[in-house]
Amino acid sequence: TMLPDTANSAQVTVTIRPPLQLSIQPDTIVCKGSSVTLTAQATGGKGTGFYTIEWFILPDTTSVQHTGNTYTVTVNNNQQYQAKLTDGCTALPVWSNSITVNTYNKIQLTPRADTTINKGQSVNLTAQATQGKGSGYTFTWYKLPDSTTALTPNNPQTEQPDSTTTYRVIATDGCAANTDKAHVVITVRQQLEITIANNYS
Repeated sequence: TMLPDTANSAQVTVTIRPPLQLSIQPDTIVCKGSSVTLTAQATGGKGTGFYTIEWFILPDTTSVQHTGNTYTVTVNNNQQYQAKLTDGCTALPVWSNSITVNTYNKIQLTPRADTTINKGQSVNLTAQATQGKGSGYTFTWYKLPDSTTALTPNNPQTEQPDSTTTYRVIATDGCAANTDKAHVVITVRQQLEITIANNYS
C-alpha cells in the first residue's frame, strides 16, 4: 500500500541588501569665522529610515560632535571632518572620506611708500594686496585724523594735501577677518617766503 505524499515544500527568498556607503562633500574654503554646512549622503543597508550619521572632528574619532546628515560648523582655523554611518543591522559601521575645511589667509596689504611733495602738487595714493581670496579687493582710504569718513573709493586715490598728512588705507575682499590696514605719510614742503625789509629813512 502506498502512503499519500504528505510532504510540503516552501520557497524562501533571501534579500541581500546593498552595502552601506557614506560620502561627504569635497574639501572647501571659507571666510574665517563664517559658517558652513557639511552634508553627508548615505546609501545601502536597511535604508534611509534606519540611518544614523555621526560627525567627528579629526584626529578625534571617538567624540561625536553632531548627529544627522548635515552638520553646520563655524570655522576659525583649517579643520578636518569625518562622518560615520550605521543602520542598526550592518555589523560594522561605514566611515566617509575625510574632508578639510580651509580658511582664507589674511590679506597682505602693501601701500605706496611715504613721500615728500611740494605744496600745490598732487600725489597718487596706491596700494597692492595679496593673499585673502586672491581677487576682488576693495581699497578704502581715509584722511586722518578722520577715520570714519572715507575718501572717494579709487585706487589710485589722487590727493593734494596742504600740509603734511597721514592717510589710512583698508583692504578687504569680502571676508571680514581678512581685512588689513596700513598708513602712508605725505610730507608737504611749504612754499618759500621772502620778506624784504625797508630800512630807508
